[in-house]
Amino acid sequence: PLWLDCVPLIKDFLFTGSGFGTFIHAFPQYNNFPTLDIFDHAHNDYIELITDGGLIGFLLAACFVITVFLNGIRKLALRREPYSTLLIIAGLTGIFAILIHSITDFNMHNGANGLYFFFLCGVLVSAGNTRLHFRNRPTLLKKVPSVWKLNYLAALPLLVLTVNTQGGIVKAKQYHT
Repeated sequence: PLWLDCVPLIKDFLFTGSGFGTFIHAFPQYNNFPTLDIFDHAHNDYIELITDGGLIGFLLAACFVITVFLNGIRKLALRREPYSTLLIIAGLTGIFAILIHSITDFNMHNGANGLYFFFLCGVLVSAGNTRLHFRNRPTLLKKVPSVWKLNYLAALPLLVLTVNTQGGIVKAKQYHT
C-alpha cells in the first residue's frame, strides 16, 4: 500500500521530484491508508529516488550504476590476472546485492551502506583498470585529452555557486538556532 500511494506523488513531481530528503513531508498528503505511523522513507530506494529526484535524478543515478556495472563486466572478460578477476567479481557481487536489497529497504539512506556501495564501485573500477605488473603505464585507463581539462575549469563556477548556496543554508541554520 505504501508503494501504491507513491504513484500520485510521482505523477505530481514527475521530472524533478519533490526534493531529496522531502519524502517524510510530501508523502502524508498522498497516504490513503489509516495509520498513526510516520513514513520517513518509502522502504524502496528506487521509488524514493523517483519521488525525491524525479525522472532526472533517477536517470542520472541509473546511468551511473549501469556504467559502472557494464564497465566491470567488460573488464572481467578482458582481465587475466586472478587477483584482479576476483576483485572484479567481488565488486560486482557486492553492488548487485546492495541493489537487490534496495528493493525492500532504504539502505542507501544509511551512511555506512552508501559509503560501502561507493567503496565497492571504487574497488570494481580500480581492479578493472589497474595493472599489478605494469610495463610502461601503471593503469589501463586512457589518457584524458587536454580539452577535458577546460571542461573541469568551466565547472568551477558551478562548484563555487553550490558551495555558496550550501554555506548559506548552514549559516541560516546557525542563525535560526
